[in-house]
Amino acid sequence: MQDMHSSPAKMSSPLSDTMYTLGKLTRCVYPNGADASVTELMLTQPATGLAWLKQASEARKVCDDIDYLLSRVPGDLVDPQGSISASDQGMFWLGYYQWSAEMQKAQWLWPADLAEASLFLFGDTWEAELSTALGLTDPQQVRQWLSGTRAIPVGVWEDLAGLLQQQRPDYPRLDAMPVP
Repeated sequence: MQDMHSSPAKMSSPLSDTMYTLGKLTRCVYPNGADASVTELMLTQPATGLAWLKQASEARKVCDDIDYLLSRVPGDLVDPQGSISASDQGMFWLGYYQWSAEMQKAQWLWPADLAEASLFLFGDTWEAELSTALGLTDPQQVRQWLSGTRAIPVGVWEDLAGLLQQQRPDYPRLDAMPVP
């Protein structure tokens, strides 16, 4: 069974999932499309590209989404000695283009939707269980999302949809959520 943080396609290498996330991250930083120089850097030197994205001024405009996506990238990412395979590059592009679709669906989801889906999935202890399932370092984040103090990162919706698909595919509004 596929991990909830993994990409939707079957992994062709250990780098595939990371490239998928880097594609999303690139599109998140550049919602209207990244320059060819940025995508070339991400496709050939992902660790260098990631460091560059972190420093990009555009990254500060979508902080919650950036932080959430960064938490999904291995901390020990290094640039490969050789070239990155075509299938791993394809996973970058899949993540890059799927991010736009996720953004479209997520704009119609609210904190009440998060509470409803999480309660359906986990029951009365849903806040703590959701925090654990998402691998959050600060459990207060869930409460901040619910109160509207912090925006709910788009990736949370995809991860929640993945959990629902795996554990509670009978959730009636599953089709309204971004597909993992």
